[in-house]
Amino acid sequence: MQVNYLKLEILTPVHIGTGDEIDPLGYLLQQEGEGVFCHFVDTTSWAAEHPDPEALSAVFSGSNIPAIRGFLAENLDPHSYARRTARVTNFSIYQEYNKKLRDQSTTHQLMISPQMATSLGRPHLPGSSIKGAIRTAVIDYLDRTRNLNLKAAAKTRDRRPYEEKIKSVLGDISSNAFRQLKIGDFEGWSDSTVLVTTTEVRRRADKATTPKCHAEALPSWHLGKKEHTVLVGKIVMGYGQVHDPKNNRLTLADGESWDWSELAQLVNTYQKKRLEKEIERFYNLPHFAAGKKAVESVKQALEEAEPGQMILRVGHYSQVEYVTVENNDPQTRKGKDGQLLPHGTTRTLANGELPFGWIRLTPCSAGDYAKNQQQRREHAESIDSRRSEKRKQVQLEKERIEKERRQREQEREEALKYPWRALLRQLDSVDNWGDFRQLVLDGPLSEHRNAENVAELVRQKALELSRGKWDEQRDSLVAQWLEEAGLKWESKTISEVEDPDLSAEDEEMIKKIENLNDWGHFRTEQITIDKLDQPALLALRDKLQEWRCDNKKAKADKKKAWKQLQEALKK
Repeated sequence: MQVNYLKLEILTPVHIGTGDEIDPLGYLLQQEGEGVFCHFVDTTSWAAEHPDPEALSAVFSGSNIPAIRGFLAENLDPHSYARRTARVTNFSIYQEYNKKLRDQSTTHQLMISPQMATSLGRPHLPGSSIKGAIRTAVIDYLDRTRNLNLKAAAKTRDRRPYEEKIKSVLGDISSNAFRQLKIGDFEGWSDSTVLVTTTEVRRRADKATTPKCHAEALPSWHLGKKEHTVLVGKIVMGYGQVHDPKNNRLTLADGESWDWSELAQLVNTYQKKRLEKEIERFYNLPHFAAGKKAVESVKQALEEAEPGQMILRVGHYSQVEYVTVENNDPQTRKGKDGQLLPHGTTRTLANGELPFGWIRLTPCSAGDYAKNQQQRREHAESIDSRRSEKRKQVQLEKERIEKERRQREQEREEALKYPWRALLRQLDSVDNWGDFRQLVLDGPLSEHRNAENVAELVRQKALELSRGKWDEQRDSLVAQWLEEAGLKWESKTISEVEDPDLSAEDEEMIKKIENLNDWGHFRTEQITIDKLDQPALLALRDKLQEWRCDNKKAKADKKKAWKQLQEALKK
């Protein structure tokens, strides 16, 4: 035996479920651009990284499931926390989701049957499903050619006669012929699956259709991107040592054997016979017309199959006729009259149109296998990289929010322990007597005048303001306030501040400043504020106020000059 490679083409949607169903706590539907997408989300990671655990706990501690589902839909970013994403191919799914998401009725659970996927979230088609479909076709062939009469053996409650007949041609569990056939799993493309409705349609047009759980499926020629419908896998046939090309046949105990091409022809014959009956029985009916084009394309693929090409049906909803031998009617439950119900009276269709499960297998080269693997790997890495970057942004935002929360908490604690510090920050921005009096003399700082640095900072602010309009009343109020804090205030009335004996340099500079016409003239003269004496600074202050440099909406250069002036006056 030796390792060979197969190319798998998905002809119609394939759904191989996990046995579980997912409710809207595990997925989100979102309309993005012209499409709708189903994001299967990692709710656990999102909750662990949520920036506001208290708010999250308040929502999830309740028992109102619809409210929780609504909260998730509004707050969870699926592009950061999606395990994988499927395209919604029927808009009615999205409409139903929006209508019933917050519905309090327990009957509206909005369940979805997910496609089987790897631990990394890549959809895949297990090789065991393909091997099982091949095995059914071989057993059907052996039943007809070896007169096994499996139908009679299956009618008894005792399964042993049936199993013995199978063992007689395939061997027991340790030597079963199908141990010579090993088919690997076929991994799908990341975020390539489609979400479809599944509807059971009856042969009788007057009978109502039966909706089933929506299903995630592998894309096909008719749904999804065609480049994502081609997968590759490995196959080993035969017994003995690997890499022995002579042992590449599936051999029964009596010596009958098949190589891959012969096995493909046997399977195609089995599938074609059932498909033709299915078309005649269902798809020729008017109310099945929407799906006829799809089944006719499968029929054409069977008729035109090249040597080695195998067309078969796999997965859920592949219909009962394709998993039973020809002369063994499927077992059904009993009706109200005690008689077994007829089989094969319905078809389960994707979006009410397409049959499930048709694939085509074609041998391919090791190079084609490696190329497909590389393309899928690069595609997956690109998607993973985008999601990882999104998660990093979420983490950074969480850290920012946490930092702000800690800062607010620290400020609250500080405000309780040192209430005057917040008031001193307000004092630092005071630039007029009215605000100073409201905050200090008549305001809350009076309660803290004996606290650390409060009186000294008030004195410094009063000194700053005294360089503007000042009078004896203000002087007296400040002196009285500071005296109660143990500080002395030297009078700063105008008569005491102004120096009648100005130097010639001071007079010349004051005259120069008074002759300035506008802000542009001041900039042209290039007067250095830091080098001016107090009389000149007071003269310049009047000019800067005239040019509205002290206005909060002043331009940056004017604000800078005003700030330099204030700092110079403080000195």
